[in-house]
Amino acid sequence: MESLFGAEMPLAVRFFLAFLIVLGLIGLGLGIAYAIVLGIVGAITLGTSVLAAMAAGGGDPTAMAGMVGKMGGGLAIFGLIGLALGILFFMAFWLAPALVAVQGVAPMTAVGMSFRGSMRNIGALIVYVLCYIGLAIVASIPFGLGWLVLGPMLVGSTYAGWRTIYGD
Repeated sequence: MESLFGAEMPLAVRFFLAFLIVLGLIGLGLGIAYAIVLGIVGAITLGTSVLAAMAAGGGDPTAMAGMVGKMGGGLAIFGLIGLALGILFFMAFWLAPALVAVQGVAPMTAVGMSFRGSMRNIGALIVYVLCYIGLAIVASIPFGLGWLVLGPMLVGSTYAGWRTIYGD
């Protein structure tokens, strides 16, 4: 396999590149599954709330205005399920790229190790996620240009997390 510069890529580089591609495909597959589950949960929870509100209102515009209040329970359930699944997804893939790229761990093993490492350090993970949310909001304010700084910073923080949990 030739690189962009015409020279042949070393076998080790091809090996790690293949592992990273497989890890990305695993993440894509789980992300699609996450979206499907959220779609089903949303259809069930929000759909039943909307139908109940419409039945109670009978199509009256003033009664339909109260529909938002009646959707509260379904919306809360939908939000909590989505949050729980999103946290599990994040925990499984937070350290996985570093485990594959730096340690050469197989992709599925890296996903499991990342999840276990996140569970062992749940306090640090909570602080990390809260800082990430705050920084993501700030980075999004100037037309998303702050992500040009935050993106590389997240890569560095993932490496620092890997080094703290699995490094030397």
